[in-house]
Amino acid sequence: MLKPWERTGLDYSLAATPFVDQFAEFCVHFPSGRALGPGRIGLRGNPFLYGFVDPLAVCELRFGGGEWIPVRRHRLNSLPWTAEEFSQVGDLHLCAQYVFAGGARLVSRFQFENRGSIPLTFGLRWSGRLPAHEAVPEQYLAPFAGLKPEAFESWLEQRDSGWSGGWRSLQPKSDYPQPAFRLVPSGWNALKTSWNVSVSVAPDAFGNGLGKTAGYALEHDGSVTVEPGESRAFELIFDLAWTPPGEGAGEFPQDCGVAFEPLLERARTVYQENMGAVMPVQNESPVLEAHLWRARHALLRTGYRSPRGEFGGKLACFCTSDDQFFSTVFFWDSLFSSSALAAFNPEFAKDAIRTTFVRQDPRDGSSPENKWNYTVPQRHNRQYPQAPVGAWAVSHYLSRQPDDSAFLAEIYPVLRNNHRYWADYADADGDGLAEWRWSGQTADDSPLYDAFVPGGEMKGCQWLPPVASVHLNCFLYRDADLMESFSKRLGMSEEAEYFAARKTSIHRGLMEVCWVEEDQRFWDYNHATRSHSKVPTFYLFWPLFARLPLPENLVRGWIEKELLNPSKFFGTMPFPSVAYDEPKFDPAGYWRGKAWPQISYWLLETLTHYGYADEAVAAADRIATWSASQTGFPENMETDPRISRVTGHTDYNWGIAGFYMTATRRFLEFIP
Repeated sequence: MLKPWERTGLDYSLAATPFVDQFAEFCVHFPSGRALGPGRIGLRGNPFLYGFVDPLAVCELRFGGGEWIPVRRHRLNSLPWTAEEFSQVGDLHLCAQYVFAGGARLVSRFQFENRGSIPLTFGLRWSGRLPAHEAVPEQYLAPFAGLKPEAFESWLEQRDSGWSGGWRSLQPKSDYPQPAFRLVPSGWNALKTSWNVSVSVAPDAFGNGLGKTAGYALEHDGSVTVEPGESRAFELIFDLAWTPPGEGAGEFPQDCGVAFEPLLERARTVYQENMGAVMPVQNESPVLEAHLWRARHALLRTGYRSPRGEFGGKLACFCTSDDQFFSTVFFWDSLFSSSALAAFNPEFAKDAIRTTFVRQDPRDGSSPENKWNYTVPQRHNRQYPQAPVGAWAVSHYLSRQPDDSAFLAEIYPVLRNNHRYWADYADADGDGLAEWRWSGQTADDSPLYDAFVPGGEMKGCQWLPPVASVHLNCFLYRDADLMESFSKRLGMSEEAEYFAARKTSIHRGLMEVCWVEEDQRFWDYNHATRSHSKVPTFYLFWPLFARLPLPENLVRGWIEKELLNPSKFFGTMPFPSVAYDEPKFDPAGYWRGKAWPQISYWLLETLTHYGYADEAVAAADRIATWSASQTGFPENMETDPRISRVTGHTDYNWGIAGFYMTATRRFLEFIP
């Protein structure tokens, strides 16, 4: 009988939810309808290298000297710490189990049981393929100044009664780290077997000239006999290694011996510890309990740790748990997600904050909007950081771990430098207010930016002119307020005075530049066109989120007539990115109508702060109910039930975190 924290409901046959555990450097895909054996091995934490081995090891049998035939999988069982495959060939029953032994090793055990009345004799082998590296998409190269496409080729050779292989650059001097792997049998000496490794090399099917595709087969030398009632087990170990640019093949552990059952039990124990299984989830509705445990598991799966690379062994929180482009730390995505991690895994939460600031520029304090563990030395063109919510994330952590002053002292200089980037380097028009430079820093295709593109409708992400942004400066006001409190806690009086002055300056600038008296609203302002952008998005309420000093009657009017108005922002799904009654509202639009988990949560905090806790709970219940109906935790949320076009990944980190904090009503207790 599985315990509540074990019943997380993932399906590893789906491309969006591959098998990954122990914060591993790779994930394992078990595609639906495929043969028994691990499918694609995907590399995490790098922007260029995805499907590495495909498949890793397909189990093949032959009887009486016939052809090798793959064994079809009949069932896949997905537990958080293991994947189990089952199949049947006549009276021969097969079970394959997989477990991560650390972040760079996968161990598999194949069991063959004869449930018949006569001996079964068969040939046995595992076959796989090391594909050529596909061309690196230009969109991934573009953010890195001076980076050019680089050709890779696959290599494969026999080693240690198994085989090793990988990708290596064809350039004499490469910027890219190069992966290598080893697959070897373990614990087979008692069977007195030997192995034959066959390698076939074929031109790359894509015809792009990037290396060759290498096929391999690890074959039992002779036949295997399983007596009636007998069960035999065979183990394979997959090791991953990374080679720094310009060096030889990767180093692998010397010891390949394993005892599978203790390894399996250890994986379960480690998962239980990381999951915070002794800390029950808190929610008013027991119906949501399973989904809350599922959320904890999904957040754990985004974790990534490597002793090598830019993260320096720290535990990063990626946007997704797969091996695609969002296998990366995005700035505000990961900071927001740390607040949910703090509820059950504080060490992960701290590292998630730390790794968000990898590559922070020592000159100006900026940190790229996204970063990977294995990347290139070139500076990121889109160096500009996203919404400054670092101090908010740290305050969430400290509210759960109030005695951890050491972490505050450690992270304080990083937060200070990030804030000072906006104060010292982000005010091109000199009006005292910071500006976004790239729409992807905050709201991609929002209609706030329609005036700056041909055709009058922002699509994707674009560069922006210097426009005084209300919500950016409100983020900064809240950041300065929290930094002032941090400074006082650390006994840094001059720092506290600086941040108090920053609050005064931001408030004054917003009133002088962005306040429109006749509208009783703050609007973004463009000095070049001398015009305000009057589009009612959910950022209309960011002066309230920031807790800007405002007259009480104004605050009550905004909340009661706008934010809680069903025809504007309190409809079927609360808090759409554009008001329901705005002509530019598009329920299928990315930041043009959909709701967003992190924004919705911040508005729940805002309602609670101003005394509207009942309304916040009502909104939270609607959001949590919708989320519980989904397969996972999407990046954004529907605002029109007639249009089912949720975009993004099945389990996106701030979608997971947003649900977790909303369903546990964290907004009622976190009032810094």
